Amino acid sequence: MDEIWVRAGFVLALLITAGAIALLQRRGAEREVREIEVSLLADGTYFFSSAICSTCRTARHMLDEHLGPDGYTEYSWEREPERFERLGIGEVPATLIVSGGRGRLYPGQPGRALDGL
Repeated sequence: MDEIWVRAGFVLALLITAGAIALLQRRGAEREVREIEVSLLADGTYFFSSAICSTCRTARHMLDEHLGPDGYTEYSWEREPERFERLGIGEVPATLIVSGGRGRLYPGQPGRALDGL
């Protein structure tokens, strides 16, 4: 009987550790805002998406609510993979804010990008 409790405790400890690691990785990715070269883009907000992205719909909805459907330009990986490659966009959704010739790329949901507008 004691062996069952030891095994259950071990499994529980593994699950808690895995959850903590996943949370830390997610939080680290959310903080990874970076400056990128944007010489070919005018000032504005750009949204990078993909047809197979499960969270892009939510991100698009947030952008629509804050900026309106005409307040940003959307680029789909399926239609413009060369643009993603040129800009170094490696994940979707992502929001790029271009202002004064400088670009800041916000991976994930656009909340932080919208806070800066």
